[in-house]
Amino acid sequence: MAIMYPDNLPLDIEKYLRGEAKVFEALKAQLDNTWIVYHNVSWHQSSNTQSKQRDGEIDFIISHPDYGFLVLEVKGGFQIVYHPENDSWVSINDGMEAYDIKNPYDQARKNKYAFLNNLGTIKDLSNYSSEILEEAINVGYGVIFPDVSRVSTGSLPTYANLDMTLFTHDVENNLSRKLIRVYEYYSKGKSVNKSLMSRVHTLLREILAPTFVLDRSLKYWIKEEQERILQLTDTQFRFINMIQMLKQASVYGCAGSGKTLIAVKKTTLCAESGLKTLLVCYNNILGQHLKSYFSNPLITADNFHSVLDDLLHLAPDNHLDDNALQELVCSTDLPMYDCIIIDEAQDFTFIQIEILKYLLKEDGLIYYFWDSNQKIIRNEDYIPKNIPCLTLTTNLRNTEHIFNEVKTHYSQAYALDHQGPSGRDVEKLEPYKHDDPHELYLKLRKIINKLITIEMLKPEDIVILTFKATKKSCLIDFTCDYPMNIFGDEPKPQAIKIDSVRRFKGMESKVVIVTEMDDDLSMQKPELFEDMCYVSFSRAVHHLIILPPDNISFK
Repeated sequence: MAIMYPDNLPLDIEKYLRGEAKVFEALKAQLDNTWIVYHNVSWHQSSNTQSKQRDGEIDFIISHPDYGFLVLEVKGGFQIVYHPENDSWVSINDGMEAYDIKNPYDQARKNKYAFLNNLGTIKDLSNYSSEILEEAINVGYGVIFPDVSRVSTGSLPTYANLDMTLFTHDVENNLSRKLIRVYEYYSKGKSVNKSLMSRVHTLLREILAPTFVLDRSLKYWIKEEQERILQLTDTQFRFINMIQMLKQASVYGCAGSGKTLIAVKKTTLCAESGLKTLLVCYNNILGQHLKSYFSNPLITADNFHSVLDDLLHLAPDNHLDDNALQELVCSTDLPMYDCIIIDEAQDFTFIQIEILKYLLKEDGLIYYFWDSNQKIIRNEDYIPKNIPCLTLTTNLRNTEHIFNEVKTHYSQAYALDHQGPSGRDVEKLEPYKHDDPHELYLKLRKIINKLITIEMLKPEDIVILTFKATKKSCLIDFTCDYPMNIFGDEPKPQAIKIDSVRRFKGMESKVVIVTEMDDDLSMQKPELFEDMCYVSFSRAVHHLIILPPDNISFK
């Protein structure tokens, strides 16, 4: 059976072009797999000083490594009539309807030279002119009339002799023998280069049956997705309006549900109402991020320890333990707040929450934003249970593919929903050897180079997260060809960020690479491992890459 491109005919061709379908099936069935048949080949010829731009279509190109190449034109019809007085051709179908057709020999001849010209687009043949190729590799053309069996009246024109013409009996019986005769007709008097002909036979697939993928880089996926991810949805605005009616509230929200956006908006609204407002979180990086939102003097926004350091005039590198801090706060005359908003409230200890409540004016407003599935810093949360609890269970930050991966590590009773773009599949890469940091480095460099050089991302679009603490991570020594911010609190412009999951909690990045998932604590506690996956994976807004070590079980 011949190798066919395409392998099968679409139904519409079988229905409307029965002659081509008949030839296609005959070529496929009667030729062996040393033959390659290309059907319905479109060609394009660029314009130059000698000729204008042209396009055309070839019914069949037959390729054989020993015989050469034939360009074949098929003309169906139960009767074909040629009128020499005006050089016109007429085909009559089985319904006895007549219609004009183009001169098939002229079509086949022009297509032969178009085929030769297009061979020059193959890189390995660019040194050969079409004239040299025509002599060296045996290229011919022919016409097939699959519905007629003879020339019943007169004779064919001089340019259309029987050596290049096939009829219905040729198609139905011994087709390979007839094709070989056509090849022999064109090879007479030629010095055929068998080696070059075999090479062209192989290379021909590059232009007639190429394998290719048309894709867009991750940069443009992200651009489109960003336009679809809303800053605040109607649901989130309703939450803000509901909170307006409550002096205290507990706001539960899954990862990516917009808790921080609502907290920031509520902070702004409180300050605009003349209230002295504190927006506080636990970790340094999120604290710096929140601080950058505001310029209103009524707003203080930072992480817990930085806020207390400023209020108590403590050295930043000399933190007191919770008990000593509480004692100092209670014995110091400190400014009080009209409203306190606690983001990532599940990270705070009981004493830390009591300290914040102490800083709240009597009859002041206090709101807790939290996610119990993100308890990777504390085993328990100390959010009051006797205040109204509102829930946000729709993920708006991550693409659907990332959300689906995050959801597999979600352990709470609330049913989660997703709203937003579908995005690309999560990349789960083959594990690296957990005791070989150099293998990890090589894999990370390969990922980063692809993201920046092929996917067209900027270094600052990429964050690498580790389950391990700073002192235990081998990423502290990682280097690559791009600037990096390794476990640093202050954001660096145009730099890839490397950080721990715990430090980066509450933040997000366009692309996140999660690795070093074998920290001792997570491996000892399955629940903690699941929470670490939930937190780290949900930091990725548009694309997530998981590079696990070989000493954990991860699918």
